[in-house]
Formats: sequence, C-alpha cells, structure tokens
Amino acid sequence: MKKRILVLIQSLLMASVFLAACSTRNSTTHPSGEKEFIIRLKGKKLEHLILSAMLTTHNHMSMVKRFHGTTVDGSEWHFSIPDSIRQMELFYGLLSQPYDPASKTFHTVRFQTQEMTDAQIHSAVLDEKYPVLEATYFESKTIKTAEDDYFVVDDSTWVTGPTLLIDLFRLQYPGPGSEMELRCKNGSFADVDTTHYDRIRQKTDSLILKYPDSHFLMTLFSERVSQFRLSDASTLFSHFSKASQNSLMGQKADAYLRLMNKHFVNTTLLNGRTNSPEPVVRHPEKINLLVFSASWCSPCHALIPTLKKIHQNLGKQLEITYISMDEGKFTKAWQELMQKESIPWRDLVTGNRTHEIEQQYHAGTLPHMLLVHPDGTVEETDIRKPAEMERLYKLSEIGK
Repeated sequence: MKKRILVLIQSLLMASVFLAACSTRNSTTHPSGEKEFIIRLKGKKLEHLILSAMLTTHNHMSMVKRFHGTTVDGSEWHFSIPDSIRQMELFYGLLSQPYDPASKTFHTVRFQTQEMTDAQIHSAVLDEKYPVLEATYFESKTIKTAEDDYFVVDDSTWVTGPTLLIDLFRLQYPGPGSEMELRCKNGSFADVDTTHYDRIRQKTDSLILKYPDSHFLMTLFSERVSQFRLSDASTLFSHFSKASQNSLMGQKADAYLRLMNKHFVNTTLLNGRTNSPEPVVRHPEKINLLVFSASWCSPCHALIPTLKKIHQNLGKQLEITYISMDEGKFTKAWQELMQKESIPWRDLVTGNRTHEIEQQYHAGTLPHMLLVHPDGTVEETDIRKPAEMERLYKLSEIGK
C-alpha cells in the first residue's frame, strides 16, 4: 500500500528524524556494529521515548522498526542504531508513549527553532557528524486529524483520523552545516515553481554542490526530481557525491532518470477483474496513458470524471490503464471502487509487488501518470494541468 512513506511518517508523527550517512566523526561505535545517538530534552521529563522507523529495504519492501531509548533521568535519551539498519532509508518518528488504540491517540515529540513561526515546525535531524540533539520544552498541542487521513502503526496496521498529542521542544542546531540546519532552512529544496524555474534550479544546484553528501537533500531531490527538465535533473544528480548517488534515495532518483532516458520497460501484472496476467502496455501501437492510483487516494478519485471524458473522446487512439498501488489486503477496496465508479477502462493490481512497481515506474506520489508513445519512449504527465491535457488531445489527433 502506498500511503507514501514520506508523507505517512511526516503526517503520522509530525516529527520525523532523519539518520543520515555522513562522516563518522564524534559518533560512538559499539563492538556490536552499532552507533549511539543522544537526544537531550530539557524542561519536561518523559517516561518513554521511542524512535519509530519506517524502513525501505534493498528489496524495496517496507517494515516498521521500534528503538526504545534508555535514560536515567527522563531527559537524556540514548539510542543504539545497528549499522545494518542505518544502511537503509530511515525516517524516525519520536513517540513519548506507545500508540493507544482505545483512544486512537499518538503521543509524539516534535521540534521548532527560535526563528520559526507556528506554521514552520520542522522535523528534527540526526546525523553521524553531530550525534547529540538538544532541545527545551515550551508547549504541548492537540491535533485531531481528518477522518480520511491514514497513519501507520506497524507493518500490518493502519488507522484513520487519530488524535496527535504533541510535545513541542525548542531546539538548537547541533553544529554548522548539520542536516538539522539544512532541514529547517531548506524545506522547499528542489520544489519547483515554474514561474521561477531557472532561479530554483540554480539554488538547488548551489546547495547540492555545497553539501554533496547530504542525505536530507538527496531525499527531497529523489521525491521532486520529476519537477525538473530531464537534462537539468541529470546534471543536478551528477553533482551529488558517489556515496549519495549509491544510497537508497539516490538509487530511487537514478531509477527515475533511467526510466525517462530510455524506452519503456514493460512488465506483467494481474487484471483486477479477471485475475489473469497481462502486460502493462498491451497495445504498443497506441498512445498509452498509465494512471497509478489507489483506493485510499482522494486526489486520485477526483480525477475519475476527467479520465472518463478522455476515455469517451479518445478511446480509439489512446488506451488508459489503471495500476492500483493497493497492497494485497486492500485489493478488495480497490475492486469495490472500480464497481462503484463503473470504470470502463482496464485496471491492473500490484498486490505484493507494490514497492517493486513503485520503484520501476517512479510512482512515489499518487496520482502518478505516464505517457508511453508508440515508439517506446515514455514521459511523465499530469492531466490535471490544462496544458498537459491539451497536449494529450493533440498527440491523440496525430496518432489517428
């Protein structure tokens, strides 16, 4: 199920903790192959502090891992993170208590720097160069989330609309050039506004050149790489260090660039209605519009009337294919959606291959749309944009 790992963890805990693979200076190495990280929380003693991590493995499967901190005074918390875990993509959320299913409540900790406004609360960032994070308590907040918002509890449990009880701590940057400082000052890194494209590209490049090893910058770049022109994206990626390029987030960005720079690579998935295996593109002589969607994705549902209109007007020249990113146990919800909406085009389901398909077709954010041309070239599109819709109709006319 792609409740998009980044979006989920940020929404769930509002306090992700990135563990970046920087230099090992100042971190504690244990004989067992672990490194120690310290979080010092002043002004409020806690009974528990848990790092809740959503991990993406080298096989692109997800799992939840909990690390319980140790303390002698309720203020200074020590966490030992195995080297094998740190090699994965990590997003940690800080829990001050285990999730309470009876009240659907998450007790969380998040952070804010002195110069930030209430609307600018950012995640905390730990890195190996600065393994100690210090912050001082200043207030608590209660947030009731929307009933259609999904949140992860563990590998098999997702809940909707929980309450977040948040303890806010004022933090200090652990050191110059830290990942913490990058996170707080560059949350919009690589987020392209088309009216200022060249300025944003130049700023993005400048930061990459200055911090080529940054796990935080590579993480955002991998999520937003499709916002850049392909040639620019390739240049920006090349300016990261080899270590960053070879990280899991780097591999994700590289997979997108490889996909966009070559002919479409077909694969086989199960038809959501007949359960029979079919190629993703079954009529390569046509223009194919691949729409990656899910039963839980509200923006995807809002797209259905537009897709129905396209299917009605261009059905002879263009084939629409839905690809459900619902994991196996949610396939039934997807099938019910197809029946409820009377979807006339075919749909394919990913089942237990969701993460594989996400990686292959860079479907990290939904809805995700790809155009596959008769010559085998592929490009990302978004038919919610008038210019993209107009271009789709022009391409279909040419293909008559």
